Amino acid sequence: MSEEPTRDNPTPEPVSDNPTQVWYRAAVRSAYVAGGFLLVVCALLMADYGTRLTKDPLDSDAYRALRAKVVADPSDMAARETLRARDQFLRQAYFRQRRFSVVGTWLAVAGCVVLIVSIKTAVTLHRRLPSPEPVDAPKDLDTWETTLARWAVLALGIGIVVTAATLNRTIPTELASLTSAIRTESVAKPDTPVVEPTAVVEPESTWPTAEELAANWPRFRGPGGLGMAPATDLPTAWDAESGEGILWKTAVPIEGNSSPVVWENRLFLTGADEQQRVVMCFDTADGKLLWQTEIPATPESPAETPKVSDDTGLAAPTTVTDGLRVYAVFANGDVGAVDFQGKVVWTKSLGLPKNSYGHASSLAMWRDRVILQFDQGAAKDKLSKLIALDGATGNEVWSTAREVANSWPSPIVTEHGGIPQIITCADPFVIAYHAEDGSELWRCSCLRQDVGPSPTVVGDVLIVANEYPQMTAIRLGGKGDITENEEFVLWTAEDNLPDSCSPLATTEHVYILASFGVLTCFGTESGEMLWEWESDDMYSSSPTLVGDLIYLFGLESCHVLKPGEEGAEVVGQGNLGEECVTSPAFRDGRMFIRGKEHLFCIGKQGTAAAAPKNSQAAWPTAEEIAANWPRFRGPGGSGIAPATDLPTEWNAESGDGILWKTPVPMPGNSSPVVWGNRLFLTGADEKQRVVMGFDTGDGKLLWQTEIPGTPESTGEPPKVMEDTGFAAPTAVTDGRRVYAVFANGDVGAVDFDGKIVWAKSLGLPKNSYGHASSLAMWHDRVIVQFDQGARKDQLSRLLALDGATGNEVWSIPRDVANSWPSPIVVEHGGIPQIITCADPFVIAYNAEDGSELWRCECLRQDVGPSPAVAGDLLIVANEYPQMTAIRLGGKGDITKNEEFVLWAVEDNLPDSCSPLVTKDRVYLLASYGLFTCFDASSGELLWEWESEDMYSSSPTLVGDLVYLFGLERCHVLKPGEEAAEVVGQGNLGEECVTSPAIHDGRMFIRGKQHLFCIGNQ
Repeated sequence: MSEEPTRDNPTPEPVSDNPTQVWYRAAVRSAYVAGGFLLVVCALLMADYGTRLTKDPLDSDAYRALRAKVVADPSDMAARETLRARDQFLRQAYFRQRRFSVVGTWLAVAGCVVLIVSIKTAVTLHRRLPSPEPVDAPKDLDTWETTLARWAVLALGIGIVVTAATLNRTIPTELASLTSAIRTESVAKPDTPVVEPTAVVEPESTWPTAEELAANWPRFRGPGGLGMAPATDLPTAWDAESGEGILWKTAVPIEGNSSPVVWENRLFLTGADEQQRVVMCFDTADGKLLWQTEIPATPESPAETPKVSDDTGLAAPTTVTDGLRVYAVFANGDVGAVDFQGKVVWTKSLGLPKNSYGHASSLAMWRDRVILQFDQGAAKDKLSKLIALDGATGNEVWSTAREVANSWPSPIVTEHGGIPQIITCADPFVIAYHAEDGSELWRCSCLRQDVGPSPTVVGDVLIVANEYPQMTAIRLGGKGDITENEEFVLWTAEDNLPDSCSPLATTEHVYILASFGVLTCFGTESGEMLWEWESDDMYSSSPTLVGDLIYLFGLESCHVLKPGEEGAEVVGQGNLGEECVTSPAFRDGRMFIRGKEHLFCIGKQGTAAAAPKNSQAAWPTAEEIAANWPRFRGPGGSGIAPATDLPTEWNAESGDGILWKTPVPMPGNSSPVVWGNRLFLTGADEKQRVVMGFDTGDGKLLWQTEIPGTPESTGEPPKVMEDTGFAAPTAVTDGRRVYAVFANGDVGAVDFDGKIVWAKSLGLPKNSYGHASSLAMWHDRVIVQFDQGARKDQLSRLLALDGATGNEVWSIPRDVANSWPSPIVVEHGGIPQIITCADPFVIAYNAEDGSELWRCECLRQDVGPSPAVAGDLLIVANEYPQMTAIRLGGKGDITKNEEFVLWAVEDNLPDSCSPLVTKDRVYLLASYGLFTCFDASSGELLWEWESEDMYSSSPTLVGDLVYLFGLERCHVLKPGEEAAEVVGQGNLGEECVTSPAIHDGRMFIRGKQHLFCIGNQ
């Protein structure tokens, strides 16, 4: 029988879990888990810290060796590139370690929080447990709780100590090591803080800027020796007998076969006979001979007259100019420099060249050095050499022997991979030399016999050709002998080869002109022959591309061709009434060509000559605009600048890469514009609106001019967002005045001395965030996109103001809502179009009268990014609904017209950063840091690159590098076919929401408090 329960032996009640017990056990187990997790995380952090204590990632024999190599030889560009790549790798490793520390710290904090909450919960619930306690409960729960609490506190303490040690010791140590390691003593300025502002190194540059070279025609075949001129309104027909299309012609007193070069309003030619060698200077406006200077013989000059052929003569090489002096070489080997007043600066003799037909290689320049390709004799004679002379003195900088035969091409200078290369052609080699010291970079054996045509380059593809044996396409970047290297020797062609005319190359096509009159077109990538065009004339002049037209000067006539995919159309023809064997020069919408006896200026009546520096036309020329940074995102608002030697890294703390910085006295979010040596910014607060002028040389604030209110100005300050502010629109300049608009609707013009020219009020704009559209210009007109209110309010308008007076030229109402993009002006089909973006339309207006040309409905909501154009492709984008590619040339509403609306995409769209467009690619930058590349022809997404920064600044393309200024730092990317490579990074030490200006090989950027000049010393 079972035992009956008694008072002393009660029957135990079954234990069942109530909710309090369940939560209590969960809290206890959570405390165990959190404590263990915390210990593991802390152990990992300690292990990571210990590893870095014993092995510094920067403590590398390879890294130290690279640093030592660069210090010993700063000109070793390959070592510098390798060091930069290694530094980038170490920098990325540092940030990976930093991310590990940060993530580990947060995990430790989270573990501590969970542990504390779990213990607190367990203690609280324990007090609510039913009594008597369960039979399986610990006999001394209070002791257990106390022990658990002590362990938790101990774990928490360990976590805090480890975290503090990891963050407070590791990161500063890493940063100090990194800063010390990447500062190369002989390359960077040693431990020099940024001065506000510093003095310029030189009061005046000793060589012209890239922009100045591009604005003139300084050498044979123009800038770079490429035979390419920007589109201009040149006539396609002219006649010597009637004078049609010929603005002037003037007799050339001394014969010669050299071609003209032009700098501003001066044109230079050479001439020679058996008794004298002369440089001649003409006024481009009327052809007047200003001076004729004989280059005197030196004691070393040969007494005998060189033997030359009639096709060459005694003055075949074309001169070169740097805007300070003009340099010339003659058939007897004499070289000289003459200043712009016609005074001889220096002369020297290289000796009588041993040359079959007479010396004909034209001069080139790199910086302040005159480059001479002085080939002579047979290769076995070892007489040929390449020489660099100091432009100011004529002293030899370096001379390099060449194992080639006598030749007649002219060298070109191009930069690739940061290295300036002098490209030369002769039998049997194409050879590239480093412009700094004349050392050989690479060679390719692909030429034979009498080599006459000069090389040309497009992108990284070099084209060389001769009558025998072939034309060859070479990719730049090789080293040593690349003759058999198919990575660099891309293709060859053997049809219709030239014996003297130099090739013409674009990204898509290569054109060669045989002396017997056949122009042949090849594909640049494939080398496939696409078509031929034949003339009955004979040719010595090289072809020139002007816009989309090719000018071919034959011995007796000139043909103007429009090349296509399948052939060339003759669109015009001209004659000079005399023989012509030279190549033309182009400037200010005019063409200059030397005939056998005369110099001709071809252009349309009324074409303005370049104004002398002490006189100005009503508006700047296309060349002047291209040589400066006159508006938001530069010429055309494209955000594209020519390749220049900009640094890819800079640091605000050390001053590396920063030439100067200067405080900006007034707040504002406008970007800098630059003209010559003047930089302009705007600033404003609730009480005043100012324009500021700075010296680009040293950052000195020259003047600060307040734009006065007008009787029409509103007294109340506008309501603006912090991201916009009172001075968000960027100014615009025409080189005469600077024009500015502010958030309250006031507009003003200030001259270059800081004096008010005019001011007016457009009225307080009804704008959600504050007016931010920057100004544009067309000719002498200031273009204002003044969008406001809702679309139904009908308040928006586009205005053109006279730059000299501020008077309204025209004003057009716009049925759009308030917007923030800046207009751009582009010419298509001979019509200047103002392109505007707003909700819901992209609209193009005729700049002459403001009449609407076409519109496309493709935008919605708050539109911020400005449009961008490349060729006839217009790109507009906004965060909603899409990015749209539009072909220019439409009429009316083209929204549904697939001929003009090419494609649209809806991914990774920007809300403020404007697109960047090239012929082949479209780049978008979202404010949250996603940089995206699309194919320009199809809209296909090619790749993405992501940053952790935030962006308001629009991307800028400088050469082949994209500069992305984020709120906290700048990344420098090299975009490729499949991805973008980060090649550098910089910081300003303060926030940045503006876009940079590029001028004279320097970059100017406005931070929150300072203006910075970034460049190489």
